[in-house]
Amino acid sequence: MRRPQQQHDPPPRVAVYARFSTAGQKDSSIEDQVRVCQDYAQRQGWGRIPEERIYADAAISGGTTSRESYQRLVTELAGANGNPPFDVLLVDDFARMVRDYEETGRLTKLVPIWNIRFITARGRIDTDREDFELDMAQDGTMAAYYRKRAAKDTLRGLAGRFLAGYHPGGPIFGYDTDLVLDPTGRKDKQGNVRVIGHKIKADPAQAAVVSRMFADFAAGLTVREIALALTQEEVPKPYAAYEAKTPRAAERQQTPWLPDTVRNILRSPKYMGRWTWCKRKFLKHPDGGRVIARPRKPSEVLEQERPELVLVDEKTWRKVQARLDERADGVLRDLKTGQLRGREQGAPPTRDRGNPWRGLLFCAQCGSPFCVVVSQKNGHRYLSCLRHHNLKGTCPNTGAARYDQMDEALKGALGEYFSDTKLATQRMKKFLAALANERRKLTRDEAEAQAGVAKARLEIENVKGAVLQGSFSPTLAVMLRDAEAKEARWTARLEELTKLREAAPAMVPPADIVRAIHADSLRERQNIYRQLVSRITLQGQRLPGGKKNGTRWEATISPKDNAGIGFPGTVAFGPEGALFPRGLRVDTIIMEKIL
Repeated sequence: MRRPQQQHDPPPRVAVYARFSTAGQKDSSIEDQVRVCQDYAQRQGWGRIPEERIYADAAISGGTTSRESYQRLVTELAGANGNPPFDVLLVDDFARMVRDYEETGRLTKLVPIWNIRFITARGRIDTDREDFELDMAQDGTMAAYYRKRAAKDTLRGLAGRFLAGYHPGGPIFGYDTDLVLDPTGRKDKQGNVRVIGHKIKADPAQAAVVSRMFADFAAGLTVREIALALTQEEVPKPYAAYEAKTPRAAERQQTPWLPDTVRNILRSPKYMGRWTWCKRKFLKHPDGGRVIARPRKPSEVLEQERPELVLVDEKTWRKVQARLDERADGVLRDLKTGQLRGREQGAPPTRDRGNPWRGLLFCAQCGSPFCVVVSQKNGHRYLSCLRHHNLKGTCPNTGAARYDQMDEALKGALGEYFSDTKLATQRMKKFLAALANERRKLTRDEAEAQAGVAKARLEIENVKGAVLQGSFSPTLAVMLRDAEAKEARWTARLEELTKLREAAPAMVPPADIVRAIHADSLRERQNIYRQLVSRITLQGQRLPGGKKNGTRWEATISPKDNAGIGFPGTVAFGPEGALFPRGLRVDTIIMEKIL
């Protein structure tokens, strides 16, 4: 444990962490928490807390660790190696620090290693007390429990709003909302008349667009043609008002209407007056805090008929749904939810996703991914810019490249480049020898780190065994703290070595590369491209003489930084089937780092 402060000791350096969870809370919540901590520090005789030692996160949940100031705080303490920039960390309440079971346990172990004193100004936690682990475990458990309890209470309240006829969610294209004030005139804390809900109503301008979508699709237009027309007419997209408030508003306003957006509107039963709520639940992933949607049980879904919100007549609705079902013929559906799951075996595909460059192929003009499209006329597979394919006229990279020509071009160019004679140079031999030495050194360092972790854990177990036998003493406490610090250092070293190994250049024998590129297995070809290629961009150029002479394409290949070997700079292919490898070279960036 830490040595008690003596009278002649200088006052400790104090830092504060503050947080509030939702955007609906006042910004002054952080100021209030800092004031409480400041008053606590003043009562202890520690003086004022400087501004640079105040860490604050606004409008973010304590259930995730992906908080900017929290991560900065943890990083500074972890990198201090036992010499932290402050001595005491104050928080108003433990729930402000964290609301997660696992992170609570992690903090309990790390605070002694960081060599700081952790105190809750309005709670009971003080790591200078012997039983602080129990206090942190209890407070952390209650904080996580109340977070989940608050989520359930909020959901229950929103469900009541929905059943009462109010709108509990965000904006829906085709509709607007009106505030409903308390008829009794009761006021909130700010002195304004209390809002009891939001009543949804049809928005005339957006409702006209929705009706037009249904009418055009029922008349025979495709979702692609409808999306293109809306884009050309500059019709505001869904969430346009919301996006205008975001940092990426200007970029998003330039994006066109997408066919999937139109299709989702045509499939929504809200426009027929059938409203549902609570169909999905949203969970935060423990790694990174990203939000994941999962369907709820049918018994948990709320439904209502709202004839006053109907925007499409029943006849048009049924005709549109029948046409959508007809165009999705041959597609398997989930028996419970009715969602599309994929095409039946033998059904004619409209788009084939089986290509070795999936996720690597992009348009050189607009940056959109390239998709593989199957022609219904001749059965050939073509590569086309996804933006141009969905919204013709919005990308200048027109035309479609033959899949087989692209495949043969890359096989020929890369196969020739990775032949044994091409790579059997003295420089490449030196590179491979240096790379092998680096890998051997990594292996030795990893073995040393693993042994250090094992030794530290053995020391920890021995100290714990002595404590269980009743021989606890301050010396054992120091030994336990030192052993845990050693374990943390060796574990961090092992993680660092693992990242170095993953970032090391890939030493793949040239013969294996050539074999994988020509392999019959699609998965094997995908793996070799992903291992060596970071991006392939396609640029088409119309040949003189119109469409009959076709388009010549150039594929520019960007190797991964850790590939250790170069690629053809550009491979051209076209109607004649000619291959034009250009700029064949060996990438020396990684070599120079090692040599």
